[in-house]
Amino acid sequence: MNSQGVSLLQDYGGVFWNPGRIHFNQANGLIYSDDGYHAIDPSTSLPTGLFEVGGGWPMAPDSTLNTVFILSQYIWQDNSNYTIDLFDLTHYVRTGQIPFPTNSQLGFNPVGRFLRWGSNGLAVNFTGGGNIYLISGPFVNRAASTQGHRSKKSE
Repeated sequence: MNSQGVSLLQDYGGVFWNPGRIHFNQANGLIYSDDGYHAIDPSTSLPTGLFEVGGGWPMAPDSTLNTVFILSQYIWQDNSNYTIDLFDLTHYVRTGQIPFPTNSQLGFNPVGRFLRWGSNGLAVNFTGGGNIYLISGPFVNRAASTQGHRSKKSE
């Protein structure tokens, strides 16, 4: 920033394959992309790691839990079932998976937003119909646990 206002210092083209939304994590200084793969260092534009998950899905990084939550849908899941993949934020390895069924036939990647909320919650909204799902349970605080989850649909 200068007396003229905000100015561009560097343009890093092509860093993300299909960024969608990006998330800046102030605690570790990295940028994460909703392409479902990347974490980059904004000072160098170099990737710090890749998450091994089918791309194009939204993520919710949480450095206080050292976890990245990625909403995914695998080929073997029908249109109304998803998986929340939990990854170690530092080492980029999967630490758990949470099945996430919905009651709607939503199709491929209909997600509007996916985010962390409160002390043990995740929220997702879908673009076709306006449903918001609030997901909470101890799995949010214990990244390797897949027990005790529940979801609630808000219409």
